[in-house]
Amino acid sequence: MVSVYCATYNHVQYIQDALESFVAQKTSFPFEVIVHDDASTDGTSEIIQDYASRYPQIHPVIESENQYSKHRSFFYEDILPTIKGKY
Repeated sequence: MVSVYCATYNHVQYIQDALESFVAQKTSFPFEVIVHDDASTDGTSEIIQDYASRYPQIHPVIESENQYSKHRSFFYEDILPTIKGKY
């Protein structure tokens, strides 16, 4: 399996295009897309959740508080352990 990580924050203008490009991929192998929304306030998380409800390969991680502003190493602590792909 291939894992793709997509980090986002207040990207409502772009996230739908990004998600569409992920799900449009034609592959001969399974893949997952981990989409990490760092507490967007512009509707980005709602679009991510909508796509996740329709596409099982999209795995949302939606933060309720912005992790970047807390200077946390959230990728290694919270995201990396959830990634299932070998690549």
